[in-house]
Amino acid sequence: MAKKNITVILHPDLQKVCRKILEKGAVLVVCQHNHCIGTYEKYYDSTIVYGQGNFIFNKGSNSYWDTSLLIQVDFSDVLKVEYIPIQRTKQGTAVIY
Repeated sequence: MAKKNITVILHPDLQKVCRKILEKGAVLVVCQHNHCIGTYEKYYDSTIVYGQGNFIFNKGSNSYWDTSLLIQVDFSDVLKVEYIPIQRTKQGTAVIY
């Protein structure tokens, strides 16, 4: 079986809107992409997260459907965003260390 390569492409209009939200005063924008982990962007002192993947979604089974990110955010002094990878298995969903 051939291995599939999947590339997530960020739509420029989405990036424009997210940046505008930050320019208006937000410090964090979190978007959801279509069932796969996206990317993140540092924009000035703020962060845009473009996709966390599937948190719990029982459709099919492959590395794109079975992985996602939890986002831990600390808003004290300086914005701090941490990404915690999780993966769905037959036994359940688990944090990947």
